[in-house]
Amino acid sequence: MNASQRTCRAGLIVMVFLLLSAFRIHAQGITFRYLNPDAATVNLAGEMNGWSLTATPMSNDGTGLWTVTLDLAPGQWLYKFVVDGNFIADPDPNALSSPDGQGGMHSYLLVGDGDFRYHLQIPHGIIEKYHVQSSFLGQGVDVNVYVPPVLSTDSLPLLILLHGGNMDMQQWIDNGQIANYMDNLLSRGAVKPFMIAMPSYGPFSKSEDLPGFLAWDLPGFLKYRYSSSTDPRKIALGGMSLGGWITLKVGAHNPGNFGYLFPISSYVPLNIRDTDGLDGLKKGGEITIYCGTDDPLLKNNEYLAGWLTKNRIRFSYLKASGGHSWLYWNAITPDFLQRVSDSFTGH
Repeated sequence: MNASQRTCRAGLIVMVFLLLSAFRIHAQGITFRYLNPDAATVNLAGEMNGWSLTATPMSNDGTGLWTVTLDLAPGQWLYKFVVDGNFIADPDPNALSSPDGQGGMHSYLLVGDGDFRYHLQIPHGIIEKYHVQSSFLGQGVDVNVYVPPVLSTDSLPLLILLHGGNMDMQQWIDNGQIANYMDNLLSRGAVKPFMIAMPSYGPFSKSEDLPGFLAWDLPGFLKYRYSSSTDPRKIALGGMSLGGWITLKVGAHNPGNFGYLFPISSYVPLNIRDTDGLDGLKKGGEITIYCGTDDPLLKNNEYLAGWLTKNRIRFSYLKASGGHSWLYWNAITPDFLQRVSDSFTGH
């Protein structure tokens, strides 16, 4: 691994500059098409131009077919069309779309080949959906569970993976392509089998009882349903954006329940208070922070690293080029999943 390392009294901070070359080479010419004879102007907006409304105009061929061709590197690219100043998702019935967290939809395009792709020739896990009753919340929570292609789920390790703000349990399935990543990594032995539970925690994000659900109810349900492990050394909690902040809070309030915490691009307040209860992290498992160097939340994660250092809490900090986007999160997912796997096996 390419890394520069330095040891602090408070803990180990590892500054990792991952080589995301797979997402910067072998660019392909991709043509975006939108049919609307009544439109006066159409622009493409997305991760390829910083979601600019005007940077990528599309051309009308005279019949109302609007097109633009761009060279895009392999990976996932989120986009919308800007039609006469209004954002819309790609209406093509073959286009891939998912909720944008703002009450609408965005479209996404997978370019090239990689672990984000579904490969027919390898074994595949399954996604099972549940409505898990919570004794803490007093109601049920919808949960997606990735079950790897194994003969038995007895004592399988567990990753609880949290979505971002205003999203739900489908985010890591649709944009995260998490099942494809796991299947591909498992097929070549890059990771050992483990389950992934992805709850729709959004309606309960401010509830004082959410940590109880994530730390007790959900692992208990999976133990009952699959005989998965309840050994804290075999349970990790991770999440991106708002889910990263909740990962830290839940881990701090239940330090004996999780062996490993993986906050990714965390929406951390710039003033951690005593009432946030993060001091409990001193008694918990290992912490690995991810953040892109172009992420608007980089300063928040730098603040978090400083706070952890000041409070003598041991952690690792992994940074790579990228923003607060799926282009970055997809790029780090193989490394993230391998680290989760390694944490379970003691590597």
